[in-house]
Amino acid sequence: MADRAPYRVALVGIDGSGKTAVAQGLAARAAGSGHRGDLAVLHAVRPHENGEGPARQLSRHLHRVSVVADQLGSPELKIGTYYLQLRTYSSVERHFRDRRQPRVILAERHPLIDTMVYLPLYGRMAAARPSDAISPDEFARQAATVGPLAMRAVLDWAERVGGGRDLWLLGRRLLALHDLPPELLLKEFRKLMRTELPHKIILLDIGVEKALARIAGRRQGAEMHETGARLAAVRDRYDLVLGWLADARGVPVLRIGNNGTPVARTVDVIYSGLTEGR
Repeated sequence: MADRAPYRVALVGIDGSGKTAVAQGLAARAAGSGHRGDLAVLHAVRPHENGEGPARQLSRHLHRVSVVADQLGSPELKIGTYYLQLRTYSSVERHFRDRRQPRVILAERHPLIDTMVYLPLYGRMAAARPSDAISPDEFARQAATVGPLAMRAVLDWAERVGGGRDLWLLGRRLLALHDLPPELLLKEFRKLMRTELPHKIILLDIGVEKALARIAGRRQGAEMHETGARLAAVRDRYDLVLGWLADARGVPVLRIGNNGTPVARTVDVIYSGLTEGR
């Protein structure tokens, strides 16, 4: 299979839909089947959960800054950090593609799809807040909890990928793009993310109330968009974006209801589809 590009699949859905549990189940199934090399399961936002590969320490630092953004309630800092997290994906995917040469690469979340879903949401959140709601000094105090070495690594990465060393300004520049029509938004972020659309999208569909109940059971605190109204907006946006990608770009979408289905059953359905046919 070394002479073939891998078939790329994106696993998406609102927070609490079960993406992480399903991705972990798929990775375990591939490893236990004796065909681990056929399927590489990657985390697009948190590559430190991949178990191997590049950007793991940077990913941990970025996650800590993302937590600060949630604590501050800053859409600018949140979307800037989210972009920097997703921007690691192209190099991580390339690493696994070249080292393992898998037949299928499945990404939990996807840089292009998730940008098209979340950027408009955070753009509206930013527009509803005063521009001076959070001062840079307040951010500096919160950022001190991340630690100077971690912040230096994050800012070095931001500069390396062309975002500059001001995360606040980076977020504002990104949010200024939030109301672009989908074709222009996709074109812009294909260049920024240096990646392409997947060949197939799998949406784990779940009701908002069920998702909120799952989120409430997590150890870490909720993210800024993890409220009932905002998750409903994210769910609607996934429908809009995936519908557009299917119609305008010909990307097939498989929708799997996940309101009460056991994780093992969902893993079975997806794994069978990946191994027996596309």
